[in-house]
Amino acid sequence: SWDFIYTNNWSEHLDFSFLSPDTGFCATVDFNDTLTLMNTTDGGLSFQLINTGFTFEPWDIAFYDKDNGLICGEFHFIRTTNGGLTWTEVTPGTMGWTETFEIAYRSRNEVFIAGSENYPLTSVFHSTDGGETWQALSAGNYGYAESIALPDENTILLTAGTEILISSDNGLTWNQATSTIPGFFIFKSLYFTSPTTGFASGYGDFTNIAKTTDGGNTWEPLTTNTTSPLNTIWFFDEENGLAFGDNGLM
Repeated sequence: SWDFIYTNNWSEHLDFSFLSPDTGFCATVDFNDTLTLMNTTDGGLSFQLINTGFTFEPWDIAFYDKDNGLICGEFHFIRTTNGGLTWTEVTPGTMGWTETFEIAYRSRNEVFIAGSENYPLTSVFHSTDGGETWQALSAGNYGYAESIALPDENTILLTAGTEILISSDNGLTWNQATSTIPGFFIFKSLYFTSPTTGFASGYGDFTNIAKTTDGGNTWEPLTTNTTSPLNTIWFFDEENGLAFGDNGLM
């Protein structure tokens, strides 16, 4: 059963980051395009609304702990170090029409954001000081990087349209992963259950999930007996997981 706790009639952009069953954050925009942070400490029963002072569409929000968090999206990165009470812009000054889609922490200080510095350039932005400063790393010209995975301390994987891109030296060099998926396939989401085993959801002619057992270098299709695109995937352990897709598919 479900209860309404918040209704947003102005934007489809709304994303959560939960640190525990009780403490979580949500980013959304109101009718003035003002980016609003929603904070809960009771598992979502109630939310405190905080005006971030920024106006852009958020694509992802991620908190490393109760104090340190980032929001990325349309042309901006913003950062908080006090639990979302105040936010500062940390977008690199050299970036132009930048879209960023997913944040991934390796530690409190080392963090990555997937996107594009200037389309069709495929980019991942790397910070070693918790998001205060950034270095843009180019992974090629494959369009927007929409999903990112960090299966070990040196490996980065990105999805970019029909490609999965992999770096084994923390973003210095990149290669296209090998896929045995037949026909057309668009990758949407990555999730690794170990440094070697990972899953990618999306949509294609013959499948909507692929699996790797060699750290992301090669991918093979899985049979799901469904045809709807799968937009995101999550595993609790190496055996049990969930995927969510179009037409209400779970």
